[in-house]
Amino acid sequence: MHAIDGRGDQAMGGQQDVIVIGGGMAGCAAALGAVEAGATVLMLEKATSGKGSTWQSAGSFAFAGTDLQRATGHEDSADQLARDLIKAGGGRNDSALVNRFAERQLDTYEWLRRHGVDFQRVQLSGGQGVPRSHACDPGLAMAALEASLAAHPSFRRIDNCGAERLSRQEEGWTVTADGVDYRAAQVIIASGGFSRSQQLIQTFCPDLLAGTPLGGFANTGDGLLMAMAAGCGLVDMGYVKGTFGMPLSNYPEPTLTAPDGMFLLMAIYRGAMAVNLEARRFVNESLSYKEIGGACLAQPGGVAFQVFDEGVMEQAQPIPSNMNFREALARGIVKTADSVAGLAATVGLDPAALEASVARYNAMVEQGEDTDFGRATMAGNVGKPAALTRAPYYILPCAVAVTGTFCGIRVDADGRVLDPYGDILSGLFAAGEVTGGFHGESYMSGSALAKAAVFGRITGQTAAGRG
Repeated sequence: MHAIDGRGDQAMGGQQDVIVIGGGMAGCAAALGAVEAGATVLMLEKATSGKGSTWQSAGSFAFAGTDLQRATGHEDSADQLARDLIKAGGGRNDSALVNRFAERQLDTYEWLRRHGVDFQRVQLSGGQGVPRSHACDPGLAMAALEASLAAHPSFRRIDNCGAERLSRQEEGWTVTADGVDYRAAQVIIASGGFSRSQQLIQTFCPDLLAGTPLGGFANTGDGLLMAMAAGCGLVDMGYVKGTFGMPLSNYPEPTLTAPDGMFLLMAIYRGAMAVNLEARRFVNESLSYKEIGGACLAQPGGVAFQVFDEGVMEQAQPIPSNMNFREALARGIVKTADSVAGLAATVGLDPAALEASVARYNAMVEQGEDTDFGRATMAGNVGKPAALTRAPYYILPCAVAVTGTFCGIRVDADGRVLDPYGDILSGLFAAGEVTGGFHGESYMSGSALAKAAVFGRITGQTAAGRG
């Protein structure tokens, strides 16, 4: 039998107001939004708590105009946030989704805090015009939301219960999960993406077969397939990109694997430079890590190295986890040496070539113009890179991961699923990574978790009739 919050039996009996498929950030926000609006909610989770993409993330949420930003002297606004999202997305974003997100994000930030999510600091990350990544421990954030849900008598959750089919009924929908039919007036698909599905990667973005699949362990595209069978429209399928910065636990072994509990490291956004196996730079390091990911896949072996000095290492932080360079050093993932030539030797690069690349990079930084790749900032439009001159030096072998797909079901600004003609599929909603339209052709750091929370909550409220 499947446990319902560890308290009940598999059989629910009767029809729920809302069924939520998926128990990650989007699913929990949707369920909370719905129960707070007075609905009865059943959540069907394919895996268990602790297995989803949110738990594996760095825990960075992009919000604008918060008290944490003001306390650190960073002025930001919803309008600036929307402009940065559209810029990062190459103007391919659905403006209605971006505008709704901008309108609701600050209130959602406060709502998450009321539910016990502890945002610890604000920092700069890729694609941001001002520092707006609000860092938290993702496991603690999810635990806080799950605890809030567990306190609602109108909420039930079934773990290890994978939804398989979705069918329309005269009044509502039936979700078939592990051979059992569950009925609801409204269904919210929040099942995540398809980073773990080789079949769907092959279908929509075959170039990423060279990347390493990460993301939620259950992210095999089930929700996307169910929505497609129900007649949904698709959007942004051509913009799926890998993510640069997956540390290599076993370099120079040929199998590219991430170390346990450490999925991404982003020293580039603190001033590191990136080089390939020839010890040559190949990209503007201030770009979105999605764009850098594409450039990395085109390099020999799909491998790159983040090279930095003590000035960058001093900026290391345990939270968010993608800045935890000191733990990576302690685990032997990051290598160190007192000279650039010695650093090259730790990973088998040509010492003279790396010395020449670092010297050229430093000279361009000092001159104030990167004539090779146009890097003018630390990340996005903020901060000036510094020359790498302070020993000891550090190097991080890394590759490209498929952490999220950020495309799929076409929705409106209330989370209603739309068919290929733009018409509403009554009673069917979607939120989070399984949806498309919001990001466009690329990605601003921190926007995935923030989007999941904002649109999860909106979708839950709408499904409960309070949108």
